Amino acid sequence: MFAVAFGRYQEGHKVKSAMPSTLPASAAEEYRKINDRIAEASAEMLEREHEKLEITGIDGARLTALWFPAKNQKRVLLCAHGYRGTKLRDFSLAFKFLVALGCSVLTIDERAHGESGGNYTTFGALERYDIALWARFLDEKTGGKTPIYLMGISMGASAVLLASGLSLPRSVRGVIADCGFTVGYEECSYVVKKVMKLPGLVMPLCNYFCRALGGFDLRAADVRNALRLTDVPVLMFHGESDSFVPCEMGRENYAACRSEKRLITVKGADHTMSYVKAREEYERAVEDFFLRHDNAEDI
Repeated sequence: MFAVAFGRYQEGHKVKSAMPSTLPASAAEEYRKINDRIAEASAEMLEREHEKLEITGIDGARLTALWFPAKNQKRVLLCAHGYRGTKLRDFSLAFKFLVALGCSVLTIDERAHGESGGNYTTFGALERYDIALWARFLDEKTGGKTPIYLMGISMGASAVLLASGLSLPRSVRGVIADCGFTVGYEECSYVVKKVMKLPGLVMPLCNYFCRALGGFDLRAADVRNALRLTDVPVLMFHGESDSFVPCEMGRENYAACRSEKRLITVKGADHTMSYVKAREEYERAVEDFFLRHDNAEDI
């Protein structure tokens, strides 16, 4: 994670890798097992009708996304990928299921990823505001008459949970978060110590460079604080064998959440693998979440 919080800024380039390079060996092996399935599903996504969209972040960064309209649109999903993820890969396996439920899908390029601008990944510090801007964009695009859900995985999960504590359009009906961390500093510290086997003293140095070069503090964007403010219903998933974002972080986020909430932990699932390990349970929970909140109140 030293490369995440420090080397990332030295490199000064956008993240474009196909698989998160900082994953522990166990999680990376899980990815390799399904890599062909992910590649095929990603290609199939692009065969569907889609449109490239663009907005501007609060700092002037160019933010891009792909819009996949559903013919029988019942709701809209705003999907945020994880660190070193992509707008296609991270949601490719669940995409058919979501579209079949009548979901139009907006898959965004997080800042400093893909085609979006911004030099640095800020672990939610700026990403939460990007999410809120996209939510307002979707609200305007749909005339404020269609339920909107924020959906994220890994860092994207933390970003949508952070956004839930901001002022959002009334059409935002819920948040679905898969294996989100509590706060960037704690997540980076965990990886430094448990995965990279580096001394904890590395983290103050990393955070110094985040503040000096990136203009943000890894301690500032705390998901738990946002969840203490939110009134948006939240559905969380977390793998009990997550070797990158420990399941305990998911439990801490759940405990802090003051709104209607549900946490599903998946036995034997490593990082981002809950859908793969427990697909039927995952899909039932998501569909039930939609049905309960689509018409929770008149938009």
